[in-house]
Amino acid sequence: MKLKHPVEATLTLGMIKKFDQVAIRLDEPERFLELIKEKVHDNVVEH
Repeated sequence: MKLKHPVEATLTLGMIKKFDQVAIRLDEPERFLELIKEKVHDNVVEH
């Protein structure tokens, strides 16, 4: 996923690095997509 703003993360040995995207692994990818679609729909309806 691409982030709106870079985020600092502390890595091993105390190294700090900025990231603007992250990768995730999902146990339930279909459920995740369902939730994202619901949230997007709710935001569109509210605005």
